[in-house]
Amino acid sequence: MRHLRNGTGFTILLALLLGGCGGGDMVAPAGGPGGENAIAEECGVEGTTTLVPVQKYLGKYDEAEPIARLQVAGDQVFFAIHDELYAVPLHGGARKLVYTAAVDIGVFWVLGDEILVPNDSADSLDVVPRTGGAASKLVFPAGFFRNPDAIILSPDQQTFYFRTGAYVNSFAYWRFDWRSGEARELLPAGELGDSQPIVLQSGYLYFTDRRGDELLSRALYRIPVTGGSAEAVLVEGGYEMSLAGSDAESLYFAGATDTSNSAFYRVSRNGGVAEQIVEPSSLYYVSVSSDETVFTNLAGRAVVGFDEQVYEFPASGRGSTLLSMRCGISTYAITDTDVVAATDDGNFNVSVIRIPLP
Repeated sequence: MRHLRNGTGFTILLALLLGGCGGGDMVAPAGGPGGENAIAEECGVEGTTTLVPVQKYLGKYDEAEPIARLQVAGDQVFFAIHDELYAVPLHGGARKLVYTAAVDIGVFWVLGDEILVPNDSADSLDVVPRTGGAASKLVFPAGFFRNPDAIILSPDQQTFYFRTGAYVNSFAYWRFDWRSGEARELLPAGELGDSQPIVLQSGYLYFTDRRGDELLSRALYRIPVTGGSAEAVLVEGGYEMSLAGSDAESLYFAGATDTSNSAFYRVSRNGGVAEQIVEPSSLYYVSVSSDETVFTNLAGRAVVGFDEQVYEFPASGRGSTLLSMRCGISTYAITDTDVVAATDDGNFNVSVIRIPLP
């Protein structure tokens, strides 16, 4: 969930997607016969293909949830709902159950022939063969509480950067080479840090921090990934901010000031004056979470999925809307050629669709 702007104040809605356990029962597709075509038409984007027909997935206690995470790996789309991980061909075909985890899956990584999936421990992941089968354990040097906003993987898919702690003054930041087992604490627990997303950029790990009793983050810091002291990165304007991603030169964040509505901004990796690049249609949202806002770098542009919009941010200048959908979206995966989205009608009738990227 995101932070909602309400008048001059903010209400914080925090949902940790991982925790508890689930089952995986499915109920009949919503809308009966023809539901598969109906969702493509409802979304209102030409060329939409339904990969997974509309379905309601019930957990162990008959609770329904939206699809929590998508990843495209080669010619397959992987998606997680409750404690189950599925795969479906990118260009259509039968859905396959790949793995059932011990906890709800809010984050996972498909890495070559292996998939890393949460388990019921705060300091390890299950390593699952991509084709399915028995899992082994990957033990982390410290627990990251299975929070999808607390952990990212380097572009070369070798190193995890993650945050431990769940409360003010308890946050610490780590790096961990998951193949060699080499680990390093980059910043011990102390006064810096918060529960917002973290971003990797040009040899630094960027994170935000609350100031005093502030409810939302107004300060930006970075730590060298090779170790060293944290340094403040001054962003002029006093933004309440939540990091969304980065490119070769800049950071992107969702933010607002005391006198402005929320928007997406770009700022130099060294700080300075932030440039507003797009004002989302959901003006009341000020911050992002890594499951609901997907930031992807494509040749010379950033593509961001947020709510029912997909935005394009060029290397300079304002952004624009690439796709605008009429159906509810819970999460995205974006490739060089396609947008894959998980739909949710508000009653947890969900599907997976593919749309050619303009």
